Amino acid sequence: MLVNYTACIGRGTAAQRAPTMTPRSCTLQVQKPKKNRQVAKQIASKQILEEMTVETTSDLRKELAGLKEENRKLRSFNMKLQEELLHHLSEARIRAERTTSCSCGKEQEKSPPGTRSEATWSPLHGDHTDAPYSEQVPQSRLPASRQLYKELDPAAFPDQLHAEAEPAETEPAKTQPPQHSRPQPPLAERVPAAAVRAPSTPVFSAMENGMVHLANSVTVSKEVYEMLMAMPKESHFVKRAATAIWSSEVLAKRSFSGALSNRFLTDGSDKAPQKPLTPRKVDALKAFFRHYAEARGLSVEETNKSAKNIRLWLSQKTCELRRKRPAAK
Repeated sequence: MLVNYTACIGRGTAAQRAPTMTPRSCTLQVQKPKKNRQVAKQIASKQILEEMTVETTSDLRKELAGLKEENRKLRSFNMKLQEELLHHLSEARIRAERTTSCSCGKEQEKSPPGTRSEATWSPLHGDHTDAPYSEQVPQSRLPASRQLYKELDPAAFPDQLHAEAEPAETEPAKTQPPQHSRPQPPLAERVPAAAVRAPSTPVFSAMENGMVHLANSVTVSKEVYEMLMAMPKESHFVKRAATAIWSSEVLAKRSFSGALSNRFLTDGSDKAPQKPLTPRKVDALKAFFRHYAEARGLSVEETNKSAKNIRLWLSQKTCELRRKRPAAK
């Protein structure tokens, strides 16, 4: 009886297990390891992609840092080349002006004046485009004969001078005032138009000798003018323009105001102050900066705000040149 009971129990146990083994449950038990493998593959691929992304990003960052450093070196080298170019051009311009002034001075000593305008007003330079001003010839060299006024073109004198000159011939006894005893030609003939550069030559205009007149008789070459107008930054423009207007040697020996800084005043040192920059050229540089800002399309407010930094940029330039040339005093 016991054995049969056990067999029945065993059969019942088998009968109880049989319904649980359905096809669906078997399918789930078979497909579950596949899903685990797919999830593992996806996780592994994500990890690999993340590692590759990190490595690629680090490589790109290193390459970008190298390119930035190379670009910085190239820009620094380019700035140095531009400074040297401006320095050489300014030196060449100064030498050319000195040579022209010396040669023209010798020619004036050898050749006497031949025309009326040369007899009354003789320019210091033969090349009128480079003459900063004119020199009046002494009155002893002026013609004394009144017949000269009859031979001259009547249109060369104002009507008032003719009205005063005619009674002098008809009435010899009448004496004229000292200020009217020697009529002077008009200003246009007494001073050549090319000799006085500032009023006759418009600002920021090209001249016949290849120079560009900025303002206050300050000129730069056309190549330097075009290079300065193409500057991307305002501070670079001011510093390069200062080197072109003065020179590296002059800027190294000057300061903006000519006064000692607070550091030297508090230390009580006996250092002599630097010479100030020429106000006429500083004004020309400020006008040139406004012309540059207008060409770039800056508004009036932006231009005025940037113009306040011109003194700072000039001071920085002079300090940089003094550090490069410690022997310059």
